[in-house]
Amino acid sequence: MRPAATPPLVVLVAAHDPDLLAGAADLLADPAVLRVDAAPDALEPSAAACHAAVVLTDATLDDALRQRLTQRAPDAVLVPLAGLPAAARLALVHAALAQAARLAAVRREADDFTYALCHDLRSQLQGLVGLAGLLVEVEGERLSDEGRDWCRRIEATGESLARMAQDLLELARLGRQPHAPAPVPLAAIVAEAEAQLASSYPDAPPPVLTPAALPVVYADAPRLTAALLHLLRNAAQHDPGPGRGPTVTCHPGPGPDRVTLGVADYGPGVPAEARQRIFAPFHREANAPAPGAGLGLALVARVADRHGGRAWVEDTPDGGAHFRLDLPLAPR
Repeated sequence: MRPAATPPLVVLVAAHDPDLLAGAADLLADPAVLRVDAAPDALEPSAAACHAAVVLTDATLDDALRQRLTQRAPDAVLVPLAGLPAAARLALVHAALAQAARLAAVRREADDFTYALCHDLRSQLQGLVGLAGLLVEVEGERLSDEGRDWCRRIEATGESLARMAQDLLELARLGRQPHAPAPVPLAAIVAEAEAQLASSYPDAPPPVLTPAALPVVYADAPRLTAALLHLLRNAAQHDPGPGRGPTVTCHPGPGPDRVTLGVADYGPGVPAEARQRIFAPFHREANAPAPGAGLGLALVARVADRHGGRAWVEDTPDGGAHFRLDLPLAPR
């Protein structure tokens, strides 16, 4: 079902000039606008849902806040106002607000188009896969070996394209739906992702090694499950031998209120020069074993970002890859 909520325009208010704030009063009173009274750490991960952002500031933005803004809202309009006369400041603010509104409208139209296209494409592909399977089931005895092989290829290609459409839908939902974290046992997230992984391997699902004790995290459960499922699927592409499979890890995070969730595999690892670019949308390394369009790791990175963290990859002692993301622990 299509998400109903449209993400708000975010206004980060770092200005202290009464005339400036009065000039933006109509905008700040709009219920579709999310106002964030600024300190450098005031932009919470929930602001990742915005289409655009306007910054009203009396001072030059520090690098940390600028980086967080561009991560949360790539189309952010920054409005440095220091040293300008009052009339020029108000004119600049209104011009920036108009530009942000245009950017928000364009992004909403693009999101609507992407969502509708992927939804319809996924439905058509699922029908194609089903028809190919039905053809083999009903008419299999009349088909030649080559004909049955063609049907299997149609099924495999259709399933791959349907997964790509599903990944695009997940990315679109991340941009449209508000971040909705709640306390959730990490063990429940792992169990759900493992169950969904097993459904893709009805004959012999790969074993998933999981720590005995896992904490409670403060997370958006459906999004985190989707991210973990992508990591498990990627890891399952590497055959480590009987009785071995993807390994879920959990370690202390970068702060006392964070935890690091990971998935280690038995593949060839990731070259050091590729460890950042593999998280970009549509990027695939030449030796990637898993079919797809290179969207899974982009989804993982965005989910980590929505939880105020990051995703990265390291080597394992056995030469494989260890994909990790840090998450907030649930408040005690």
